[in-house]
Amino acid sequence: MTATDQLLTVEELEIKFGSTSIVDRISFSVGKGEAIGVVGESGSGKSMTALGLLGLVPPPGRLSDGRIEFQGRDLRQLGDAGLRDVRRTEIGMIFQDASSYLNPIMTVGDQIAEAIGKRKSKDPAVRQRVIDVLRAVRIADPERIARSYPYELSGGMQQRAMIASVLIRQPRLIIADEPTTALDATVQHQILKFLAEMRHEFDVALILISHDLAVISQVCDRVYIMYGGQLVEQGDTASIFVDPKHPYTVALIGSILDPFDPKTEIVALEGSPPDMRSPPSGCRFHPRCPHAFDLCRQEEPPEFAFASGQSAKCWLHKEGASAR
Repeated sequence: MTATDQLLTVEELEIKFGSTSIVDRISFSVGKGEAIGVVGESGSGKSMTALGLLGLVPPPGRLSDGRIEFQGRDLRQLGDAGLRDVRRTEIGMIFQDASSYLNPIMTVGDQIAEAIGKRKSKDPAVRQRVIDVLRAVRIADPERIARSYPYELSGGMQQRAMIASVLIRQPRLIIADEPTTALDATVQHQILKFLAEMRHEFDVALILISHDLAVISQVCDRVYIMYGGQLVEQGDTASIFVDPKHPYTVALIGSILDPFDPKTEIVALEGSPPDMRSPPSGCRFHPRCPHAFDLCRQEEPPEFAFASGQSAKCWLHKEGASAR
């Protein structure tokens, strides 16, 4: 990817709560119009990473180190007012639970208009923009939905309305944090299909955060695997699924149920993610890893790069061993 293709570059990002690193010096990039996935269990640091990009880390947390460059600007140097402008016009965020995001006493149309600073505007041009963006997110009868209140809509419709409130700002990058977790399987598939289409239709890049690799595989070009606040593997989506390089990635893939194969065997990952107040020595995954040996317990592994474009933090690759 050339410098002109880069939209977002994150280098050595660290987020701390007190002396505890919740996000531990991670680096990644997003190209223009690209979709990347960030995957990991609860507590891996993926959602906190998203909040860090937007300057929204809740106190007493703080973004303690790192560089966040978006379209050539270091976001950490903008200040609160500058970051608010970026959030309002250039980077949008889709949250997990639309019912918590939407105001129950405002109509959907007014909330979408408010996203561009036109709350309860009677301007016909603004109202038409609201109708157009509702139609763009595949909502039938957008005029009626614009007049409706959130509680009158299904979960899937609420999620589409929230996506519409982001798209109306015409951002260059959208961060979607577990956007389908609260939805049933059928609606989940519809939302994922739309997200996949959206980035091409609106020429927008996407960061999709999920605990589910199967969700990521439907939408994303590249995948970043997080564990214990660190990035442990990254690569293009196809390579990750065909030849995972880290035992944690292997375990995540093993937990995916294939609905078209009744013989699918789900392999449970034993143990729990590390307590970040006192992470294990060496590789943070070693207490749960079936391949762990002495070096894994003693030293943190470096990042090993592969001809496929993948990289992984795992001592197995020092001797050319497989993660499977």
